Order: sequence, then structure tokens, then C-alpha cells
Amino acid sequence: GTKPYSGNSAVEVMQQHVRGQRPPLPPECASLEPLLDGLMARELSQRFPDAATAQRALAAAAEPPAAREPLDAAVGLP
Repeated sequence: GTKPYSGNSAVEVMQQHVRGQRPPLPPECASLEPLLDGLMARELSQRFPDAATAQRALAAAAEPPAAREPLDAAVGLP
């Protein structure tokens, strides 16, 4: 319900989108941070290596929290 970035001008806000850190998710969604990191990383080497890995990460994130294993293990990342 709030904007992730603020500034005194549109240029300031755009610069935050380009160079700033992604705002964290609310605490109740914090377990999904690794998923977003893998999908939205600016550096190619930090993203999921392929669509199949991203799909496995999405499927793992959809599991109920009690049944969910850590994302790295679920998608086969080191």
C-alpha cells in the first residue's frame, strides 16, 4: 500500500529504481526474499540460471511454510 521509493522529483525516484536496494518485504513475507532476489537481481550472475530453476523456486515458494525447505535446497543451488 506504499510506494517503495520516494523523492523530490521523478528523476530522484527513477535513480532509486536503478541504483537503490529493493525495499524488503513485510515480515510476514520475509521467507520469499530469496525468491525475489533470484528473480530481480541486477547482476546476471545473481539471478536464477534458467527458467527451469526459477520455476522450481516458484513451486517451492508456493508450498505451505511448514512443508517448505530452504530455497537453495529446493532448486538445487549450492
